[in-house]
Amino acid sequence: MSSISSSQQPNFKSILQYNARQEMIYWMAFVACLGTLQFGYHVAELNAPLDVIICHDAVTDCIDLHPRDVGYVTAAFSVGGLISALLAGMAASKYGPKKVSLFNTLSFIAGPLFMANATNTNTLAFGRFVSGLGAGAAIVVTPLFLNEIAPHNLRGMFGALSQISVNVGIVAAQVAGLIISQSWRYILIIGFFLGLINLASLAFIPESPKWLVSKNRATEATAILARLRDNRATAAREVEEWQKELQSVMFESDQLMAPASAASANHIEPVSLSAFLTRKPYRKPLLAILIIMTAQQLCGINSIIFYGVSILGQIIPKYSTLVNVFISVLGTVVTVGASRFIDVLGRKRLLLYSIFGMSVSAALVATGIINSWPIVSSLSAALFVVSFAIGLGPIPFLMVSEMVEPNCVGVGQSVGMTSNWIVTFAVGYFFPMVNARLGGATFYLFSVFGIAYLTLVVKFVPETKGKRNFTEVWTM
Repeated sequence: MSSISSSQQPNFKSILQYNARQEMIYWMAFVACLGTLQFGYHVAELNAPLDVIICHDAVTDCIDLHPRDVGYVTAAFSVGGLISALLAGMAASKYGPKKVSLFNTLSFIAGPLFMANATNTNTLAFGRFVSGLGAGAAIVVTPLFLNEIAPHNLRGMFGALSQISVNVGIVAAQVAGLIISQSWRYILIIGFFLGLINLASLAFIPESPKWLVSKNRATEATAILARLRDNRATAAREVEEWQKELQSVMFESDQLMAPASAASANHIEPVSLSAFLTRKPYRKPLLAILIIMTAQQLCGINSIIFYGVSILGQIIPKYSTLVNVFISVLGTVVTVGASRFIDVLGRKRLLLYSIFGMSVSAALVATGIINSWPIVSSLSAALFVVSFAIGLGPIPFLMVSEMVEPNCVGVGQSVGMTSNWIVTFAVGYFFPMVNARLGGATFYLFSVFGIAYLTLVVKFVPETKGKRNFTEVWTM
């Protein structure tokens, strides 16, 4: 009996250690995704209660907003996101993703307080702006952090977690709107409590191990990574690969990153914004990043997320909020399901499927609204969101870090998200005014954008599935 139990003991210990590692990596991913969850919540928080807030319904607690004011309040969020997205990647490269995430929570806490207590347009817009500061940084840092902790064979799935958490935040806002849309201030103050939870949970995760390697702290990185991999030897090998990758980075334009001493061998300075935007070696990845990150918004997804209830309310006024919740839940479920295929079918193929589906469904949404066909409009809007979820939602965040050299990851994320926020601002600000003039025909514009982006992705965006580094992506 004793010999049997002694032989079984190591297996039992290994199972416990494996479970602990699994719990740790998913806990870190969960905490990181709280930032993008709040991004999704704030994106959608005004959707359901908008008619109440703007005094459209017979309520006394409201703020009188015209279409231009609605665009101004909605777009204020994008302005905050634009500013922080421009800085977040470089800040994460310098100070670490965890420290940037800690700073973000201050915006997520303060912004909802301003919004929930707003009595005029400017205060509401300022609260949206402050929340946007946190959201812009979170949507840059979270994919970066997930990419750095994910095992290589699960990188596609982990990359999709950013968009999954965004969708969860959107669903949470829509459900809150469905239940308490008449009490709109309560919907906004929920963001305050999410910020507090995010702040508290960040105290219980370590810094990104890959960032530690870039700062010549390999021993500390190995200790952290050993808690996320099969064993310490596996972690040590991965850290060595990171060190070699960093040591091999060099500029093609006069500047070689050759270490001056053993002490500085692992410390590589990140590429500056001006260098990334102007130097020839970065032109291909820069163009590809701009294409996929602007496509994500100009294909029209935020028209549904920002204004879906109002759009559907034109033809199904009694059920517009409920249908919008259903569409958001469906988008989340499809994003989760599609994440399993990112590492199987490939990034580029799913992007093309996604853009094509959005182009077709946008045209159907327009046709349904123009002809007052509620079933066609609702089903087409659902197909529109599903098409986004299978590719254009999760994949751009994942691909940015796969298409650039290690010392360009931070600036690449910032450039990508800055371009993303610029077009998010354009959609958020101009859609109410364009929709007031064109009505459902506005969605034909999104269909045209989709067709244009299909051509651009085919020609300029590489496949990154299975490619281990920058060189393989752009030469194979």
